[in-house]
Amino acid sequence: MFRVTRMRRTKRLLITIISASVIASTVLAGVAFAQDSPSASAAPDKVVFTFADVSEPSSLNPMVGYLGTDYTFWALAYDIPINFSTTDFSPDYDQSLVTSVDSSDDGMTFTYHFRPGVKWSDGQPFTAEDAAWTLTYY
Repeated sequence: MFRVTRMRRTKRLLITIISASVIASTVLAGVAFAQDSPSASAAPDKVVFTFADVSEPSSLNPMVGYLGTDYTFWALAYDIPINFSTTDFSPDYDQSLVTSVDSSDDGMTFTYHFRPGVKWSDGQPFTAEDAAWTLTYY
């Protein structure tokens, strides 16, 4: 008798967990699809991505922040010079600020070639001096 009751409780618990998972997935999918539709006020060529997090970042400045939330925001907001392929993690120069890298014969000097025409959010051109300043500052 004890064994049958325990099995029934386990079966009910499993059914409840599966049902809750299906309901949560359906609700979250509905929210995700609702965000996909462009708003009437957005320009047709503009894509809006909304990210939300329940924890407060210590700083959005990558020079002083230290929390995991900070790193998440930085990964979404700041690009790295060389992105990686999603299939084999090799350099993906088509999706990167850097289009190619040359190395010296002794392997001690690297020359990065940046994508032309890249601009900062204020419209100023992105230059190699900007990258050099950041690396020197670090």
